[in-house]
Amino acid sequence: MWYEESWQSQGIWPQFHHLCYWELIWAHSMLMNWMIAEEFSKWLFEKSRWSKCIYVYMQASFLIMQSGESGLTDTNQRRLTALMREVPLHKQRIAGKSIPMEKFVIKKSERFFAQNDRLCLPALELLYVWNFMRIIGKQWALIENFYHLIERTLKDLERRTQDKYYTDDLALLILLKGCCLRYMSSPLEAEDCFLAVLKMEENIQLDTYLVPFSVAELGFLYHSTERMEEAVTWLESAKNNYKGYSLESKLHFRIHSVLSQIKER
Repeated sequence: MWYEESWQSQGIWPQFHHLCYWELIWAHSMLMNWMIAEEFSKWLFEKSRWSKCIYVYMQASFLIMQSGESGLTDTNQRRLTALMREVPLHKQRIAGKSIPMEKFVIKKSERFFAQNDRLCLPALELLYVWNFMRIIGKQWALIENFYHLIERTLKDLERRTQDKYYTDDLALLILLKGCCLRYMSSPLEAEDCFLAVLKMEENIQLDTYLVPFSVAELGFLYHSTERMEEAVTWLESAKNNYKGYSLESKLHFRIHSVLSQIKER
């Protein structure tokens, strides 16, 4: 891979290595090479000073993705627990303010312990919030693999309908499924998924960000299908009608980008 050749080509600028490691994490994640993605996130945790909080959560997320049907070994389970406990210890402030993504992953680490050492497809959630689904969607084989993984996880979730955070997990999976369907050229089914998340709003316990993100996804969907008036309506709704949720500024950047494209037309 070009990134590997790039960071191996010189040793003068370690920060350049870190950039390559970061890209390699996501490249392997998109290929579902969870073990390799975990290794690069471990390297960043050890060598980079940017956000050890995020790096340690990424390690834990990729470890969860490796569990499969048989689960993790006792050794890896203990390591996973230790990683999740470590996440909030690395929280930092820049100019007196917390990093939004750090706040997000800390909430997720707390959620891990609140629901019996379990999280629902945390690596896919990271890929989504970092906006990598648009890249995955360009390759049918990749997006199909993610779709099948989500469908299997939905079936597993049916056994936990009494869990306190069942609706949160269900809403996340339905949102991710809608994104997959959008890129699989099934806009009507994608629309049904995003609308379904909106109907779950009252029962979502913690992941309230899923609702405005789903509203925005409807806008992105209509934009991609040339339904511009509806796109603007939903994007403006996502921007103006929801406040104080996780990663709000990240979603606003995406909304602003699409609205600017529409205005230019």
